[in-house]
Amino acid sequence: MPISKREISICKKAIVEASKEIMKVYQQDFATEHKSDGSPVTVADKRSSAILLAHLSQFSNRLISEEADIPTYSVRKNWEDFWLIDPLDGTKEFVHRNDEFCINLGYIEKGKPVFGVLAIPVFGICLYGGTSHPVTLWDYLCDPESEKTKRLEPEFQNSELRIIGSRSVPQNLLTFEEAMKPHFQKITHHFRGSAVKFLDLALSNVDVYPRKSPTMEWDTAAGHALLKGLGGDLTHWDDTPFVYGKENLLNPHFVAKTANFIQHIPSLPQDL
Repeated sequence: MPISKREISICKKAIVEASKEIMKVYQQDFATEHKSDGSPVTVADKRSSAILLAHLSQFSNRLISEEADIPTYSVRKNWEDFWLIDPLDGTKEFVHRNDEFCINLGYIEKGKPVFGVLAIPVFGICLYGGTSHPVTLWDYLCDPESEKTKRLEPEFQNSELRIIGSRSVPQNLLTFEEAMKPHFQKITHHFRGSAVKFLDLALSNVDVYPRKSPTMEWDTAAGHALLKGLGGDLTHWDDTPFVYGKENLLNPHFVAKTANFIQHIPSLPQDL
C-alpha cells in the first residue's frame, strides 16, 4: 500500500518533535550508557524512540525500533509490511558532538524499502520519499509548519568517482577502489559519520558508499528507500538484492549506489 498523506504528515510531526528533544539533550551535559553489545546509548536515543513510536503507532502496530523491545521473529515473519526506526543514528557522533547524527524511518513492504525519512536535527533538514512518493527535501528548522519543499532529481556527472565512507578507510575497501579505477579518470574520498552519508548520496554530492563493517536493518532502510526513489539502489557486494525483515536484523556487507554510479557501472565486478 502506498504511503498516505496522513501517514507522511504524522511522520513529519514525529521528526520535528524528536529532533527538538534530541537537540535539548545535545545542548546540555548528558550521561552515556553502554548496551550489551558495547554500543553507546543516551537519554536522547530513548526519548526520540518514545516520541517516534507514539506517533507511528497511530497508523501501524508493526514497528521495530533500535531502542525498544523487538518483536520475536515468530511474530515478524508474518508481517507483509512494517517500519524500521533508528531514533538516533550515530550516537557515537552525538557523544563526540560533531553534528553527524540523524533520525531514520524506513517503511518496508514484502522485504523491500519503499519509503524513507532521514532527518538531521542539527541542521533541521529532512529527506522523505521513495518508490511511490517523490523524494523531497524539507527544511523544518526554518519553518516546521511549512509545506514548502523541494523535490529532488538525480544529477549526473562524468569522469570522477566520489566514494563516501566512515572516517577511516578499512583496508578491505581498497579492492573496491582498485576495481573502479579503469572506469573513472579520478577517484576522491569523502567521510561522514552515521547514515548522514545517505543524505550526500541523495543530494548527488557523492556517488557510492561501499561498506564491509556491521550495520543493522534500521541503519539502512530509510536511506535505501530514498536512493531507490532517485534511481539508485543498495545491494550486496555480489550485486544481489538486499532484503529486510530477516530473522537476524544484522545487515550483510553492502554497496549503496546513486543513479550516476549505476549509469557508469550497471553491474558490480564479481571479484570484489
